[in-house]
Amino acid sequence: MGTLTSSEELQEAFPRLVGEYRRMAVACAGAVLGNAALAEEAAQDAFITAWQRLHQLRDPSAFPAWLRAIVLSHCHRITRARQLRVVPLVSLDIPCVDNPYSALSRQDREDELRSRIRSLPPHESVATLLHYVGGYTQAQVGIALDLTETAVAKRLFSARRRLRARACEAPGGAPAQTRPSRRPGYGRPLDVRVRPPQAGDRAAILALAHTLNAGDPRECDLWLSARHAWAGGVRRHYVAEGAQGEILGYGGVEQISHGPEYSMFLVIDSRWVDSIGPLFLRRLTADLKTARAITVRICDQSMNRDYWTLLERHGFEEQNRLSDMRLTLGETGATFEPSLLSDEVVVSSLREERVRDPRWLEKLHALLLSTAADDPVTAAVSGPALHRSEALLWLQQPYVLPEAYFIATARGEYVGVCDLHVRGADPGELRHGFTGVARDYRRRGVATVLKAAAIRYARSHGYHTIRTFTERRQSAIRRINERLGFRPRFTRVTFEACLKRQVIVAPETFDAYAGRYRDSQRSPAWTLDVVQQDARLFAEFNGQKVELFPESDTRFFVKPFHAVVGFVRTSAPQATAVLWTDHTPGRRELNRHCARRID
Repeated sequence: MGTLTSSEELQEAFPRLVGEYRRMAVACAGAVLGNAALAEEAAQDAFITAWQRLHQLRDPSAFPAWLRAIVLSHCHRITRARQLRVVPLVSLDIPCVDNPYSALSRQDREDELRSRIRSLPPHESVATLLHYVGGYTQAQVGIALDLTETAVAKRLFSARRRLRARACEAPGGAPAQTRPSRRPGYGRPLDVRVRPPQAGDRAAILALAHTLNAGDPRECDLWLSARHAWAGGVRRHYVAEGAQGEILGYGGVEQISHGPEYSMFLVIDSRWVDSIGPLFLRRLTADLKTARAITVRICDQSMNRDYWTLLERHGFEEQNRLSDMRLTLGETGATFEPSLLSDEVVVSSLREERVRDPRWLEKLHALLLSTAADDPVTAAVSGPALHRSEALLWLQQPYVLPEAYFIATARGEYVGVCDLHVRGADPGELRHGFTGVARDYRRRGVATVLKAAAIRYARSHGYHTIRTFTERRQSAIRRINERLGFRPRFTRVTFEACLKRQVIVAPETFDAYAGRYRDSQRSPAWTLDVVQQDARLFAEFNGQKVELFPESDTRFFVKPFHAVVGFVRTSAPQATAVLWTDHTPGRRELNRHCARRID
């Protein structure tokens, strides 16, 4: 689609894009709706929606896949509210044909062919209609579906093989199961069962994930391989199987770090969100409750409003929206040198600072606290106090790269920081973490030079991509990223559901609990600081800071681990003690602290 690089250029080129992708949009809609008139209507509505939301498209090169998602969303609404349309006969413009019998026969053959194509699995049906009916080349189909030409060729080959097999089974005409009235989504619920995946399901799951994934097919392969190779704690995976044995969906939950926090994923075509989605959510929620999970998060990049509505109906709330930005190292020529800074500012790594400066930990912690307080995302809640053993434990984590953790120093003080790590990264990829600069050194190129040092490290160590996430409020750091060559790929929306009941507590109750507590009898070194920030209650101990969520006026829980926190109040306005109990998911007690107020 050319070299469009901004939403303004997209708006100027939109009439051309309509002409270029109109047939593709109609073919995609026809594969779902099975009706030419409805397909035209859905395509037209999709282009209107695309024009209205053009400002939301961060990457112009993703326009074909983005448009396809909008088309499928409109088709989904039509299938949900399908009804017979009555048109006055006198208003019809019926063309005259020389040989109505041959025309009718030709139309029957075309209808039968389309019906058989629509009976294919969704990922094959769309590709086949675009190529053989719509007339698109395999390269154009690949652009429309965000696939490689090889992947398109594989789908077309598989589709031809299926069609030949079905033609041999039913030489007298289309089999009953290929009739549009028998296809799922035509005004009746799907005949679906949710079951654990089997060894033979992998290919079908991969095909479904490839069809729905708007990103890089390689990333899709890596994601699915990680699901199958996952060796963490509790995991529950399921597929949704149709009446003919076809795989219509894939979903699961996975435990995070052996605690009560879980991640969830759902791979469902937008056509089946309202029918298959609730089946998955009911099954997975039951599994989570059995495992005594406290929270579950799900990340989505489809921008499908129907999908979001489904999640919200089942208790999920939106937590954040992050722009996924990528820097492909082979495409950037950024060569910012430290000489761009004044002589007083020097950039070094955390590995070097640990050898050079005995106070590196205290200075780094102070810088991180001050810069996080100015960040629009983290400013509302301050970080925990320094706890040396906890900080050193962080350094031992396998995803931390001390040689890629860059620090800017001026006159013996730390004034800037940025880091690269491999937590959650794909092979050959680095994740870009927090970037912060002290107030007195901002707008002097410190952040740019720190990031340039990170880019040089990644390139010299053979990495091909750096990936970072930013919120809309982080506009300054986003502009720096864009100058260095980072480009947005998609927006990732995170939803969270809490499986424990919460109550609303009056703000003055939090005031009564704020203070310092110590377990003088059992663990004299164990001190708990309870603070109220941003109208929320937090507990800080051993270098950790966790939010307390009320189950009642006196009883609270935390999300990262299983703990019960109870405050003791007598006649005094303030709490006199706190009872903190850690336990296993099976409710076996691990630790108990009875800490009394000492402030």
